Amino acid sequence: MKLTKEKITLPTLYSIPADSETQRNELVLQAREHRSVTTSADQNSVVETARTIRTCLRDVEDARTLLKKPLLDAGRQIDALAKDFVAPLTGELIRLEKLVTDFQQAEARRVAAEEAARAAEIARLERERLAIERAERERAERARQEADRLERERLAAEAAAAAASQRDRTAKQRAAALAAEKIRQDALAAEQAARAEAARAALEAEEAARAAEAARQSVIVSPLPEANKSGGASTRKVMRWEVTDLRALYAARPELCTIEAKASAINAVCVPELPVPGIRLWWEDKTTIRRW
Repeated sequence: MKLTKEKITLPTLYSIPADSETQRNELVLQAREHRSVTTSADQNSVVETARTIRTCLRDVEDARTLLKKPLLDAGRQIDALAKDFVAPLTGELIRLEKLVTDFQQAEARRVAAEEAARAAEIARLERERLAIERAERERAERARQEADRLERERLAAEAAAAAASQRDRTAKQRAAALAAEKIRQDALAAEQAARAEAARAALEAEEAARAAEAARQSVIVSPLPEANKSGGASTRKVMRWEVTDLRALYAARPELCTIEAKASAINAVCVPELPVPGIRLWWEDKTTIRRW
């Protein structure tokens, strides 16, 4: 995409004119002739040479500024042109990225809710499996106890029948023996039925436990919920910050702050006669030679 209709061309090389280099070299040689100042004439000669150098430096700075000004102006115009050109695109880009960010946040909330529901379902199925196992164990225990009770009745009936089988038993005893035998037979049948029921209960308990465990495993191995993402976008957490109390921040974490002396303020308000803690102030002589 082109930004300007105009084509900007610049020289590939900049060079100093030969006469300017000659003038500079002559000034350097002239300055190097002065090795010391011992008389007023020496001082006047040094000052004249220095003023000539100062004038040359000023002329070079003026030329530099004059040459560079069109480039700086062109740079500022290009910057402004580019800024105005991309302003609507930048605004729309920010808006579109905000839409995607909002959707990703909604997806994150959805995934979190689905993961919580999945974990709750796994826990519910586990509780259900344990409850089934516990109920079936209790059922099997009741069947076993009933079978034991019936076995005791059967043994008692067999003992009664054995006692009634003596030769000298009376008619009443024979009747009792017949009744005891019937009770034994009924107790034996009931015991067999109770033990069959206990075996069936144990089998049903095992099958119910397997079914509950299969349901739990099905939920566990099911695909994890994940957010819908676009291949051309990435969403990540970016830290933002705002200083609410600079003094409190510096007191807590001074390494997070920058402290530096302000040269302009020191030169404007400080004098050696009024010391300031943490800074050394002194006067010293400095000569400045003006240009012609």
